[in-house]
Amino acid sequence: LARCGMMLFQSFYRGFIVRVKMERKKNAAMKIQKMWRGYCAKQSYRFVLMDIIAVQGICRRFLVLKHVGTMDNAATEIQRIWRGYFAKINYGWNLMDIVTAQSICRRYMAQNRVDKMSRSMNNGAIGIQR
Repeated sequence: LARCGMMLFQSFYRGFIVRVKMERKKNAAMKIQKMWRGYCAKQSYRFVLMDIIAVQGICRRFLVLKHVGTMDNAATEIQRIWRGYFAKINYGWNLMDIVTAQSICRRYMAQNRVDKMSRSMNNGAIGIQR
């Protein structure tokens, strides 16, 4: 009977040791699974985050280009208006310069005619007086 009791005790003890080892292995396996799932989730999160950042960058680039496009159109419009205004002003100044030059030339030509006529008249009067 003592021998059966000892064998029964050994059996319970060995069972207990196996159950403790199995529990440790189970806990270790669960910890490995937990770490692996966490790692996979973090990697997935990083990829999703990189995709979100890429999409945000594309959207921001589109918005900036759209805004710059309207600014570029505004700058082109300002340039167009300024060039038109400057051309009109420049045309006015050029026209005044041309009119002034024509006036000077006509005055010079008229003065030459007057001088020529007065010389011919003086020569005629001198010829009559002789």
